[in-house]
Amino acid sequence: AAPAALEAPAKSAGAMSRQELFELVAEEVFRDGVVEEHENEILNKLVSFLKLPPDVAKKICRAAQEKFRRGEMGPARPLDRAALDERILVSVFADGEVDGQEAQMVAGMRKLLSLTDELHLQLLAKVRALRN
Repeated sequence: AAPAALEAPAKSAGAMSRQELFELVAEEVFRDGVVEEHENEILNKLVSFLKLPPDVAKKICRAAQEKFRRGEMGPARPLDRAALDERILVSVFADGEVDGQEAQMVAGMRKLLSLTDELHLQLLAKVRALRN
């Protein structure tokens, strides 16, 4: 099993949905209880990229904020872009397949998080090794 820090949120059977991706990112952003300007920018760009209705995005953010308040987020820490990319990869690979929509979401998140190809490939190799 993946270490607790790498566990993805509950996922429906099959491909990761746009809403599940936003949920994962929102939980990572709210992990320290403070939404900094660059984190808010990531959330806003992600809403646009995923074409999520604003009311759905707000509901997800409120739920993540409540999880933080209840102490359900694990240790508080600021947004870690590499850790977030790793959590996304773990979730995407959870069903053993990466479909076209998931591949687009991963590519979009890598760009949004400003991760180098080298770092992303290292994280991808780590996640693949965890699956074996």
